[in-house]
Amino acid sequence: MEKSLRMSTSRHNGTPLELEQREAIECWVEQYYSKLFAVALAILNDYHLAQDCVQESLIKAVMNINKLHDPDKALAWLCTIVRNECRTVLRSSWKRKIKLSSQPIESSQIDSSTRKALDIYQTLACLRKEYREILVLYYVNGFLLKEISEIINIRESTCRVRLHRARRALKKLLEKEGY
Repeated sequence: MEKSLRMSTSRHNGTPLELEQREAIECWVEQYYSKLFAVALAILNDYHLAQDCVQESLIKAVMNINKLHDPDKALAWLCTIVRNECRTVLRSSWKRKIKLSSQPIESSQIDSSTRKALDIYQTLACLRKEYREILVLYYVNGFLLKEISEIINIRESTCRVRLHRARRALKKLLEKEGY
């Protein structure tokens, strides 16, 4: 990894600051991509759009890395960028006009643990966007309620209530499905 960074630095005559930024970006992709993807997927409910959204968000993060004041809050900052990019996608006329259809997966291709995970994902997809988002931020990404409230820009008490309602709604749907 260090060798490739040196090569890219010499090619672009990068300064030490640019080298540091590239290292940070590579680290973000390795550490946070799956968490950012989970947030985008929870909001957009579309696998390919979520991938595109995360990639666009990472590009925006690179372009605005100087706006990150606290490197310890990089994940929260990136999640905010992903959420905003998802909103942009949802507001676009393209998304409203075109309904992408996903190809069905044959049940013979899936083992039982994957089937259960897929069932839970499909159940999550039935929840309201606000509920999906908070469940992913809390359970998948491991954010505290205080951090989630900062990311989605709501009060902590509202966040706590929304998480409680999301759990209740998910439980109700899973019981209905036989889990």
